[in-house]
Amino acid sequence: MIDVVHLFANGVFNPNGAIVLAPNHRVVAADGGARHALSIGLPVHTVVGDLDSLDSEIVTLLEQRGTSFERHPTEKSQGDLELALIHAIQLKPKRIICYALQGARLDYSVANILLLARYAGTGPRLCMFEGSEFGELVRGPLTMELECCIDQRFSIVPLSPIVSGVSIQGARWELDNAQLSLGDTLSLSNYAVSARVRISVREGSALVVRTLV
Repeated sequence: MIDVVHLFANGVFNPNGAIVLAPNHRVVAADGGARHALSIGLPVHTVVGDLDSLDSEIVTLLEQRGTSFERHPTEKSQGDLELALIHAIQLKPKRIICYALQGARLDYSVANILLLARYAGTGPRLCMFEGSEFGELVRGPLTMELECCIDQRFSIVPLSPIVSGVSIQGARWELDNAQLSLGDTLSLSNYAVSARVRISVREGSALVVRTLV
């Protein structure tokens, strides 16, 4: 059984510490995301996409190292990241951690987060690392606990028109069965006041982000 899939997109990669692979981990890259995995010494088990962002030397190197390729045509109805995410979900891991989702293009930066929100709650936990921040896409009904340090910052970003039944315990600003709307800033930049912050969502999708210490 696969525990974690590390999924590398082709955005800007800001590594923050080493990624340690266990035997039941897999590395999947969306096209040019393979370069990010290689840059920190990780093996790439599968590359998914049309390969228009990888030069032939890197493709040859990956082939020599035993990487498998799921090739798609350039003209297609889904982007490389979505195809790679579908591949990762089909591996049935407990969790998928995405890297390099953000980049120089605003459209892709927004679309990549909304893509994860679309698939949240349909299988494995969907998470993302961006520099010193860790995020998880959630869909209600759900209750989760964050292990935090005192004054560690976290936010809840609504990603559906309505996110209802939002409760927060163990934070500077607690909520009890609150309703958030898309674009609300009420739940941004909160701070832990205990070692565990409890978050509940009854309905809707959101991104829970915390700053790593």
